[in-house]
Amino acid sequence: SSSSSSSSRRGGVSGSRGIHYEVSFMEDCCAVASFWKGEGNQEIAAGHADLACMCYRNGMGLVDLIRDSATVQARRLFVDLANNNAAACLRLHRFQDAASSATEALRALVEHGGIAEAKARFRRGRAQMMMRQYVEAMVDLRVAAELSPQDESIHSILRECEAHIRN
Repeated sequence: SSSSSSSSRRGGVSGSRGIHYEVSFMEDCCAVASFWKGEGNQEIAAGHADLACMCYRNGMGLVDLIRDSATVQARRLFVDLANNNAAACLRLHRFQDAASSATEALRALVEHGGIAEAKARFRRGRAQMMMRQYVEAMVDLRVAAELSPQDESIHSILRECEAHIRN
């Protein structure tokens, strides 16, 4: 049909579920998700963690629309949004939400062993500690400490977690 030939000329991508996305649609989703990331960052800086969570979740939802055919850039953006959402949830003492967002970031990682993984593991570990899940927290915090050995805040929380397990 003429519609399928015109879309292939514009450059579409098929996702694993057989859904065909226009490249322009995927770029638009990422552009708007980037906008939401920026808005969230401004809200966090202004001390509005609740509004920041809303912004980050909006961005995550847009990238999630194209998950099956997402580019490496889109996946990195999703990881950043999920990590930032985890941090905002921690500020709001929404520890289960923080742990869930950090887990989403870890599942979407493009490359393991980097700063994005360290952030996600640190934030999930902090959330788990606040929920008194000390063994699970220690696992994440130890990985975070290995990935970011010079970050004293990670080592401090890890020592606190180990003390809870000993006692």
